[in-house]
Amino acid sequence: MSILSVRLDKEIEDKLNLLLKIRKIQDKSAFIRGLLSKSLQEELIEHYCDQIKIGKISLWKAGELLGLNLREMMIEIGKRKISLFDKKSLRLELEFAII
Repeated sequence: MSILSVRLDKEIEDKLNLLLKIRKIQDKSAFIRGLLSKSLQEELIEHYCDQIKIGKISLWKAGELLGLNLREMMIEIGKRKISLFDKKSLRLELEFAII
């Protein structure tokens, strides 16, 4: 584990201390590591969802890189209202399903 030093402005420090107090957390470092881990995962999910949206990566590959299964990735793109079909592809799929 490496050491990272970060300067916090007063507002962020106050919010951090409030959360520590509310949740009765003693280990400030562990709590901050958890917050950082969640935030990094969300940023990566956002990045890969953007890549899916522009067609640079598949849903399956993004999930693999993120450590998420296909269902979890489908939930993530659903949250972001990303469609896997353009209008033409969707129309063709629906026509095929009806025939």
